[in-house]
Amino acid sequence: MRKMIESRFGMTVAVLLWPLLLGAALMPSPAAAFTVEFIGADQWGVPDDQLGLAGGLVEDFEDYALAPGLTVEIADSQGQFSGQGSGVLPALFNPVSGDPFGTAFAAGVWDGSRVLLNTPTNQSQNYGSQDWRPVAIYVPEGAAWIALASQQVTVSHALVVNGQNLGRMDSYGFITGPGPNGVLIVRADSPDELVTSISFGGRGDAFTIDHVVFSPGSGEVAVQAASWDAVRAIYR
Repeated sequence: MRKMIESRFGMTVAVLLWPLLLGAALMPSPAAAFTVEFIGADQWGVPDDQLGLAGGLVEDFEDYALAPGLTVEIADSQGQFSGQGSGVLPALFNPVSGDPFGTAFAAGVWDGSRVLLNTPTNQSQNYGSQDWRPVAIYVPEGAAWIALASQQVTVSHALVVNGQNLGRMDSYGFITGPGPNGVLIVRADSPDELVTSISFGGRGDAFTIDHVVFSPGSGEVAVQAASWDAVRAIYR
């Protein structure tokens, strides 16, 4: 296909458009969208149904085996993930009685007495260490939504969902600090691409995760909630 275009020199030139059209046809389609929500720490420990999270599977890290369909990976020393999580914890961590370095993580308990810590052994280490690593949570079969409560995330990390960098966590209202941060929720906007992974962390930032809740399979894909502070799921 050719199109005749008048140049600024008054000359008529032929421009070949086939490569442009072909290039456009080969361009990847826009990335699938996700809705990211944040519930502040003032609602820490509130029942799931009051947070718009009713009906999900819960992982509380109270025993070695994770909830069916959920796996976790701690990055290697270079901050890289293999993409292969484990459904079994290497150890259990009680931040009140099981931390020889102090009680920095004691406020991270949502329910029970144990939490997930961002170390490869799920055990504490010197607080001044820089070897506090990124965490990835996988739902290989996909989830309509997934939520997690965190404590002592003090850096606004990049939030990576399904391999896509969605920007810094504070851009979604996430509050960093030494106490409980609150609950981060990621929802799939379309059943064509469910949530299969969430990851963040690194830069020596030590933190805990507890009370992961997710809706496995296609389930109900929720539309965006009306506000950050009072999240309620409104289903299509």
